[in-house]
Amino acid sequence: MQITIKQKPLGYFKITPYIVLIDGELVGKVNRCKPLKIDVEKDEFELTIKDSLYKSTRRCQVKENSTIVFDTIDNFPICVYILYLIAIVLLTCLHVNLFLPASAIIATMFIFPLFGWVT
Repeated sequence: MQITIKQKPLGYFKITPYIVLIDGELVGKVNRCKPLKIDVEKDEFELTIKDSLYKSTRRCQVKENSTIVFDTIDNFPICVYILYLIAIVLLTCLHVNLFLPASAIIATMFIFPLFGWVT
């Protein structure tokens, strides 16, 4: 059976591809612009999609010519946090008055990641 694996059009955008494993064996790579088409001999298998920040494993049952769409929205908080850090550093270098004490800015740099690890 031939299946197509592709990334949802909305969500976290990245340039490098995701690694696709079926039952623990590497079958290829997929990204937003290039879906992966593969032939699968089994009706039921374990699909793993991963990169350095994201990993998703699920059990799949497929029919002939089906499409599996995966979502990488789990990385969205990481992107927001990194953009926040870049903005703070940039504004500080430009000597923009942030109306926050330096201790509050430094504290938020360490508190935001804790929320991600707790949830």
